[in-house]
Amino acid sequence: MTRAVAAALIALSFTPGPKPPGLRDVLRRAAEYVRQFERDFAAVITDELYDQEDFCCGPRKARTVRHIRSEMLFMRLPGQGLSWLTARNVIEVDGQPVPDSRDRLERAMRGDASGLVSRVRSVANEGARFNLGQVQRNFNDPILPLLFVDPDYQWRFKFTLGPEEDVDGLRARRIDFRETAEPTIISWSTGGGVFTSGSLWVQPADGVVVRTTISATAFRIEVFEVRVDYRRDPKLDMWIPARMTELYRQPGDVETISCIATYSNPRRFETAARIVR
Repeated sequence: MTRAVAAALIALSFTPGPKPPGLRDVLRRAAEYVRQFERDFAAVITDELYDQEDFCCGPRKARTVRHIRSEMLFMRLPGQGLSWLTARNVIEVDGQPVPDSRDRLERAMRGDASGLVSRVRSVANEGARFNLGQVQRNFNDPILPLLFVDPDYQWRFKFTLGPEEDVDGLRARRIDFRETAEPTIISWSTGGGVFTSGSLWVQPADGVVVRTTISATAFRIEVFEVRVDYRRDPKLDMWIPARMTELYRQPGDVETISCIATYSNPRRFETAARIVR
């Protein structure tokens, strides 16, 4: 009898716990979270402080630094499904105000709805001209990788489940992704697709994404890498981008561009013509 009781106690002590969620479960929760994020984060503006450094190599080595202060608009495009448009309205460059920039976003949001997208895109194009370096880029958008786990985009990627890791004191499950479908989401300015890869760190219980990375390679070197860390904002009651770091390299060690952006003071549009500050 004693041996039987002991055997039963040993068996109970080794009863397996709940099985951790697999890739399908984590992706499903992340997709549900991203769909809610898309609804909650539409038409939000944040302040952005954006520091860029350009290191030119070759015979004439040089280092250029630029400090940019902007408003960032995150807008869901009306009538275009899940399409997003992020516009950087540059207000100040190296301490000097940019003429006619203070109310540019509000002016873009006024007027007839048919021209809204083109007006906001013009703001985005105007902001891109202040980027340092020869690497032309308009995908330095902190929320872009979230789109990849949206249910309508997941088929474009191959996902694998990584380990649990610590992200700023939080336990999150890493999901690695690799783009496989064409046309690719990002393309070279000279034509041709850019196949991206990266990772998302997801809290398995609720699908909250707390960190993302995205990168691409060409000519056997990494041509860009962008990492975004999120924080929970009590004002909006949601997780929002807090910090973005970027690294761009031109093949042949021609140029390296390093950037850090931080975000603060998020607010929503009260109406299409007035921003809540």
